[in-house]
Amino acid sequence: MTYQWQQSSVSCTAGFTDISGAISSTYSPPSITATQYFRLISRAAGNCLNGEACRDTSNCITLTLNTNCLTCTATETHTAPVCNNNGTPAISTDDWFTLNVTGTITDGSGNYIVTIPSVGYTSAITSSGIAINIVGNGVGANPLLRANGSSTYTVRISDATDTTCFTEFVVGPVASCSTCPNPNCTTVTIIKN
Repeated sequence: MTYQWQQSSVSCTAGFTDISGAISSTYSPPSITATQYFRLISRAAGNCLNGEACRDTSNCITLTLNTNCLTCTATETHTAPVCNNNGTPAISTDDWFTLNVTGTITDGSGNYIVTIPSVGYTSAITSSGIAINIVGNGVGANPLLRANGSSTYTVRISDATDTTCFTEFVVGPVASCSTCPNPNCTTVTIIKN
């Protein structure tokens, strides 16, 4: 049995020409830029009185170019972090911050998630364009986002169903907000007589 694949850019019934080197029972076409039509011509080996009688043509295979393919894009906006002194204005080591983020997914699922990998945080699934407030106090499911003047956090906004569609930004360092003005916080020295 011999094989020859043919290709047409016209239709399943006209314009077919042999594809150079495509002489096996299978064929993987290269990328296309327009709809193409393929068929396989099989010929039996041996003594055929009429060459056409020994030939069989497969059904036409149509490879259609999908021009409606969409590429997902993720964008974000966020407000400046808001520091919280945790109710201890004289202790800066327990300060944390809140972050407000809005993710927008275009040509994707229409929903997004926020992750902060360094603190193991993943938000609930949120509709594209709706803001979420990430409370960084480390309580419950909240991440611990330290306002210490040195920590930074990479924040990722991803399509909720396609994590290869994402954008990232870095937040921080956020300065401590524990300030205790005089006379409320003073150093007291006790001298024993």
